[in-house]
Amino acid sequence: MNRITKMQIKYALIGLLVVPVFGRLALTGTGHEGDLYRYLIPALVGCVAGFLIGRERGHYLDKQRELLESRGFLQAIIDNIPAPIYLKDIDGNYLFINKQYELLTDLSCEKISGKNDFALFPEQIAKLFCSQDEQVRRNCAPMKFEENIPLKSGVHTFITHKFPLVDGNGTVYAVGGFCTDITRRRQTEKELAAERDFSAAIQSSLPGIFYVYDEDRRLIRWNRNQEMLTGYTVDELAAMRVEDWFEESDREILLKNFNQVLEQGVKRHGCLPLTFKDGRKIPYNLSACRLQVDGKSFVVGVGFDISDIIRFQEALERSRDFLQTVIDANPDPMMIVSPEHQVVLANRSFSRISRHYDGDPVANSQKCHKYLYDSDHPCSENGYSCSLPKVIESKKVIIENRRITVPDGTECTFEIMMAPIFDEAGEVVQVVKSFRNITERVRAEQRLKEREAKLKSILQTAPTGIGVVVDRVFQEVNQRFCDMVGYTENELLGKNSRIVYPSDEEHERVGREQMELIRKHGLGNIESCLRHKNGQIINILVSWSPLNEDDPSAGIVFNALDITATKKLEEQLFQAQKMESIGNLAGGVAHDFNNILTVINGYTQIIQMNLKGDSKLKHNIEQIQKAGNRAANLTRQLLGFSRKQMIIPVTVNINKLISEMGKMLVRIIGEDIQLTISLDEQLESIYADPGQLEQILMNLVVNARDAINEQPEGAEKIIEISTSQVFLDARFAEVHRDVAPGRYVLLQVEDNGCGMTEEVKKHIFEPFYTTKGIGKGTGMGLATVYGIVKQNNAAIYCDSVPGRGSTFTVYWPVVAVEGWESVDEKSEQPSGGSETILLVEDDAQIREITGSQLRDAGYTVIEAENGRDALEQAEKHQGIIDLLFTDVIMPIMGGRELYEKIKDIYPDIPVLFGSGYTDDNLPKDIFIFTRDHFINKPYNLKDVLSRIRKLLNER
Repeated sequence: MNRITKMQIKYALIGLLVVPVFGRLALTGTGHEGDLYRYLIPALVGCVAGFLIGRERGHYLDKQRELLESRGFLQAIIDNIPAPIYLKDIDGNYLFINKQYELLTDLSCEKISGKNDFALFPEQIAKLFCSQDEQVRRNCAPMKFEENIPLKSGVHTFITHKFPLVDGNGTVYAVGGFCTDITRRRQTEKELAAERDFSAAIQSSLPGIFYVYDEDRRLIRWNRNQEMLTGYTVDELAAMRVEDWFEESDREILLKNFNQVLEQGVKRHGCLPLTFKDGRKIPYNLSACRLQVDGKSFVVGVGFDISDIIRFQEALERSRDFLQTVIDANPDPMMIVSPEHQVVLANRSFSRISRHYDGDPVANSQKCHKYLYDSDHPCSENGYSCSLPKVIESKKVIIENRRITVPDGTECTFEIMMAPIFDEAGEVVQVVKSFRNITERVRAEQRLKEREAKLKSILQTAPTGIGVVVDRVFQEVNQRFCDMVGYTENELLGKNSRIVYPSDEEHERVGREQMELIRKHGLGNIESCLRHKNGQIINILVSWSPLNEDDPSAGIVFNALDITATKKLEEQLFQAQKMESIGNLAGGVAHDFNNILTVINGYTQIIQMNLKGDSKLKHNIEQIQKAGNRAANLTRQLLGFSRKQMIIPVTVNINKLISEMGKMLVRIIGEDIQLTISLDEQLESIYADPGQLEQILMNLVVNARDAINEQPEGAEKIIEISTSQVFLDARFAEVHRDVAPGRYVLLQVEDNGCGMTEEVKKHIFEPFYTTKGIGKGTGMGLATVYGIVKQNNAAIYCDSVPGRGSTFTVYWPVVAVEGWESVDEKSEQPSGGSETILLVEDDAQIREITGSQLRDAGYTVIEAENGRDALEQAEKHQGIIDLLFTDVIMPIMGGRELYEKIKDIYPDIPVLFGSGYTDDNLPKDIFIFTRDHFINKPYNLKDVLSRIRKLLNER
């Protein structure tokens, strides 16, 4: 039962007191004034009525409070909905909008309240809104509308959901709505539809068949021709694989070529018969290449039906007479020529275009240019283009138009189709030429082509240099071309194009190749160079198209693109790729050799320690030790070049480092060479391994010394070292892609030695390349510098002139942290101990000799061949492991991962890493690789003992 509230009791008492009074008045004069009912019945009725009224009144007040609380809660929810929401009354006046609606329209709830759409929006938009509201009220149901609404940020497309608010009588008393902005979605849909239509149109317009296969050799794309020609339905094509089109005997070579295209990106083309649905075997000339999208590879290609050509070849092989009969039946002129332009066969119709043909070209032994142009020289020597060499080279069918004067003196235009004939080895032995008179068609199209050519000839706003030349004389040029060559328009117009070329030879070459390309194809592209008015040479890619395709003398439209920066980038990319390949090889060799040297040098040290002072073998062992040290130095150079060298960078002031090396550098170069050091005092710090910087400076100075010593006696000998700070902008970085814009410290080493030619400069950073005599150099100095520079995201360039010296410039990025961390290289006297060491090394010989030496020093050694093995032994070990000595790079689990895991067992265990090599998988910011925690291979066993003792003492 519900509990009785105060309000119910209150109203019950009021009823108990008030109702009897009115009841008494009501009973007066009825004859029952003295009855008990006169008072009792009204009192009971009043009490019950008051009780009921109090209960309803309490319910009403409770509901009112809940409504107020829920309305505030609902307001907070609606304001945080990301879609604009509004509410209008039956007259279209706004009652409410949420925060999103305010942000969208810049209208607040206070400003919009009580106003309708006509007071807030343009009339056309207001009418649209009112019409939609009327539909919702009339239908008394939610409705969805798509609207284009102009806002301050532009026209937006919305999907608006409107709904009616209905009272208990079913009458609509308000209309609400919420909006979703779909502007971006609609634009994306249009773009995708346009792309799909464009792609489909391209595929449909391709001649022959077009196909795309995925990595599983399934056919996933094809054009309409493939369905029409082969007879297969769409569902049948979708289920076919590449081998399904070919005979069993052809599938092996087919799949081999397919895999080469898919895996290696090799382009392939060849002829094979395709199997059609009706069982026919149709030979096709197929071409394929690889396409990569989102990490997946596809084979894309086209195919052309070559049935007619093959049948023609077979007929030719069976019988020349039979072939003659076949081609004579062709109403179009036709002939077969050899690669030497010799006509070996022609049909009767050929006499209609030749003034010397008598029906037997073999007997006359005439060349094709004699028959067609009455010339004893090839077409290319008479101002005409000749496509025969291109057909032979490309082994493809070529179609071109040519103007020929027929025997009656009429000049006609012919469409000439040239198809290659192959021998058994796949080489072109003859070419079939078929002539079709298209004079009338060309004349009908000529006026239209001339008009289109003129409209396209001059585009002053184009980003490339465009102009028109007639007989190689400038008739029109745009401003971009003037900017490229440095001349004004008036200085160029009417002048021969020779004015912008660097030499007569280049001018003649371009003109000759231009005419050949235009004759063959109607247009062409040639790489060339132009000379700016100030003398600067620029590289260009120039293309031409004739104003009149049939008459190149009418004028040529050219389009010149400045590719100077692109050419330079191509050269830089090629050099970088070559150096990367050599570096990978050198790094791998050095890594393996380091392990071998660690064993050789280790056992040599053990033998030295065990030899008596007067032993006859002492000298021999010392020589082995020296050779081992030299070999170790060579591996460090290889690793430095290949960027596989372990480095420990710190913040370095390069000026201080150069100053400290000054005296040593003077001793190295000799007293007869003057060393000048010029340092910028405002220089910022760089982040580098000091040892690597010393290697760079040492190798550059030694290289400069050797270059100076090749100068004649009596010549001045100077080496200058300088530093400065520069800012490389985006323009510099665009040309030199191996640097990014920013602040750099510039280190220069300049000499006045013998200098280098351009050819030598191309190879100076390659390992083992040297111009010195045998035994005078390894060729690793500059290669090491190059590797160190690249490993630290720096850059190096060389300027050199033979006989005038060389300047090497290193750009090293600066860091924000100031200061210089000097490193104390003093090593402690090696001593042993009694602690337990976990030795992890994948090379068995290194593990054996290192473990033996540690045991001789008194340590307890637990050996493991990789990280996983070491972790298992650490978990099983009953005692304490005092130190971890591990190689960095190992199979299964490397040293760093092992260290992170073993800290779960021994949280405070010190670690000593050993390696001489890094790879791309090793993070570049390993904080634990400090000079105290790392030792380079091949390491000296005394240094290992000293480093271990130091780490154990610092625990």
